[in-house]
Amino acid sequence: MAAVLVTGTNKGVGLEFCRRYAARGDQVLGCCRDPDTADDLRAIGDNVEVLGVRVGDGASVAELAEIIGTRGHLRCPGWFHESFFG
Repeated sequence: MAAVLVTGTNKGVGLEFCRRYAARGDQVLGCCRDPDTADDLRAIGDNVEVLGVRVGDGASVAELAEIIGTRGHLRCPGWFHESFFG
């Protein structure tokens, strides 16, 4: 089992990546701007943790890094960043 951090997970490609990683048994850290509205992400399963982050905000990214860093047992070899600008 691996741990995978995915951003942009409230919908679309990011949400689908979370579904697929979780289905294969990975621990998924699903990151989105507004975790309070991440119902579809939470519904995936127990191996998905919903975290808030704004990737364009350095302080928000630093806070996420601190949260992940406090979990010494958690190794996160994968990071998938999904976003759309338009």
